[in-house]
Amino acid sequence: MSWLLGPVLLNILTLGQSYIISIAVVLLMLSSIQDYLNDLIGPESISVAPGQSANNQAIMRLLLNQKVQNVRMIEYDSESVKALIFFFLDKGANVHVLLQHPDSAVNESQRRRLIFQIVTKHEEYAGYEDRITFSYYRDTASVRGRQVDDTLISLGWYTYDRRTGITGRQVWGHNNPAVLTDQKSAEGRVLVQFYDSLFGNLLANSEPWEEVVSRYELYIRSSAGSGSARQLRFEVELGRVDDRYQLPNGVTLATSGSGDLATISRSELLPVLSSAFDDRRWDVAAISDGVLDPATCRLAISARSSADDRLVGFVSVHSTGNPEVAKLHWLAVDTGWRGHGIGNALVRAACGCAISQGYTRMTLRTEDFRVAAIALYRGLGFREVPENG
Repeated sequence: MSWLLGPVLLNILTLGQSYIISIAVVLLMLSSIQDYLNDLIGPESISVAPGQSANNQAIMRLLLNQKVQNVRMIEYDSESVKALIFFFLDKGANVHVLLQHPDSAVNESQRRRLIFQIVTKHEEYAGYEDRITFSYYRDTASVRGRQVDDTLISLGWYTYDRRTGITGRQVWGHNNPAVLTDQKSAEGRVLVQFYDSLFGNLLANSEPWEEVVSRYELYIRSSAGSGSARQLRFEVELGRVDDRYQLPNGVTLATSGSGDLATISRSELLPVLSSAFDDRRWDVAAISDGVLDPATCRLAISARSSADDRLVGFVSVHSTGNPEVAKLHWLAVDTGWRGHGIGNALVRAACGCAISQGYTRMTLRTEDFRVAAIALYRGLGFREVPENG
């Protein structure tokens, strides 16, 4: 009954009094929830760490004087848990870490961060090569966990912020609570089974470090000297491109000519471009003046999910001043739809449309860290050319 009286009392109190009572109510609720959990499953079978750093510290204190042989970890990246990894390695354990694949990162800045971690791992973990294994899973990051020998030590989760005004999908995993369990409890056994299944599924759809790092050789070479991204130019004879494409079930393409660009929703395009090119500042005006400027944009192709009629991919074709050469621009695929061939289909369709408008060659520019896009372009016949070529 006291919970029902709270909102009524707040309406007749001063603002300062309301704040004080609100804080008291929250503290009382948290205390009641903890008591409820203790009564339900016992005070020793489950506990909550308020964030990742506190979780890591709790694990190291717990295992400080224990022998550890094998560790399995699911993480987003390795930088935030480096101390924990070295803690296990220094105890003589064999450690297998599943990390987010750069191609599945939630935005480009995080993707670049993951790439830099990949290319520096051979230096950071020198001397531990025989006991450390890194694999990179392609699924969207959702869970992190640590299993030591046969015991699941902790389990946490990531939250994606999709509120209006938030560009792209932001992952706030580092501050999320982590559940520390006793696997002898009924709840703990369920979590152990879940973790075992998840680890196996992610591992089955992952690449080992050796394969991933080989895909970023271009990035390693170009960033070694300057530490910054380098602009690359590619070109293809359109007659050499097979414009036939396949799309995943439930995805369709729609083409808009230069006279139809006004019908494309700028606000709908905003989050897709923001997630793919988050090194730029995007707003509706920037899209209208640059991406969909009718003075240069000859056509735009949108990929949509038929399930919810949501825009999941985009590319545009622009004039260059040369009547034979078109420019491919702004290839973007929503992070949740990457790896399904949508980007490939968009480029093939753009090449086919460019041919129908009389173009014979297609050019584009991209940054060296966009390794997946570069592999796509090369696979379709694009070749790197010098700026004056």
